[in-house]
Amino acid sequence: MVTEELVETVGLVDTRQPSNVRLGLINLGWEEIALKAGDYQWRAKGKTYGMESKTTSDLVSSFTKKASSGLSILKDELIRLREAVDVPILLILDGLPEITWDKLIIAPGINKIINTSWDALANFLTTAYTSGIIPVFGTSVHEIERVDAIRKYFCRDEVHAALSELPILKYRTDPKPLALMGIPGISKKKACDLFRHFGSLGKIAETSSIELMALPGIGPVLAKNIWNYFR
Repeated sequence: MVTEELVETVGLVDTRQPSNVRLGLINLGWEEIALKAGDYQWRAKGKTYGMESKTTSDLVSSFTKKASSGLSILKDELIRLREAVDVPILLILDGLPEITWDKLIIAPGINKIINTSWDALANFLTTAYTSGIIPVFGTSVHEIERVDAIRKYFCRDEVHAALSELPILKYRTDPKPLALMGIPGISKKKACDLFRHFGSLGKIAETSSIELMALPGIGPVLAKNIWNYFR
């Protein structure tokens, strides 16, 4: 696993990142590697950190397009990041999308109204946060400096101590069930039972509502809620 190879505080940038970003970070002491999850990873104070970076247009586009798993690209990426590192971070560059009067999204760089609502994206980002994804913001013009500054920030002793007190990270001894607890009707016990049965978030996401209803304690409403959460 990539995260096991991380040297304390050394930053890793994924080989798929733009060349100017990779070279800029390498000049700041980062190393280039093919990461299995996220665009950036580092290790500090015994924890592994991973960060997915999205411009506003990337954020909206990845939320509306499907990955091979059947999930939206954004959900798929954040699930893999959530399972790969101790502290997952989502870096949103250039602010949040504009919205029309009827709450449809206008994303800079796409130049069209996206057929999804701000409420849907906002609900997902809220659920991602309650599942342990830490949101941070920056600008694409200063992406290199911002990424390096975020790594240095999370390497500080006082920040590490504060992170340990965050409720969303206190589940780190068994973090996976927390990823389901934004679903209506899902308690911590039900989330633990689902992970015990399926073994991973990806397998839960691929399971049909009919298969979910075959499990004890899951009726048609809850099965539909679980199914819809990943779509």
